[in-house]
Amino acid sequence: MAMETHAEREFFLHYQLGRVYTRWNKMSSAIAHYGKAAELAHMKSDDVFLIQIREDLKSAKKRQAEQKP
Repeated sequence: MAMETHAEREFFLHYQLGRVYTRWNKMSSAIAHYGKAAELAHMKSDDVFLIQIREDLKSAKKRQAEQKP
C-alpha cells in the first residue's frame, strides 16, 4: 500500500510542477513534468487524470511552438 501511495503522489507532484512551470512560461520544463505525470498515470491506469494531463501537455507544446526563438 505504501508504494501505491508514493506512486500516486509522484504523478500528482509532476502534474503540479508542470502547471507551475506553465505559469512561469518555462515550457520545456512543463512538458517534461507533464510527460512524466502522463507516464506514471498510464502505469497506474488512471484514465480520467491521464486525459487532463494530456490536454495540458498538448497546450504546453502549443505554447512552446508559438514562442519566439
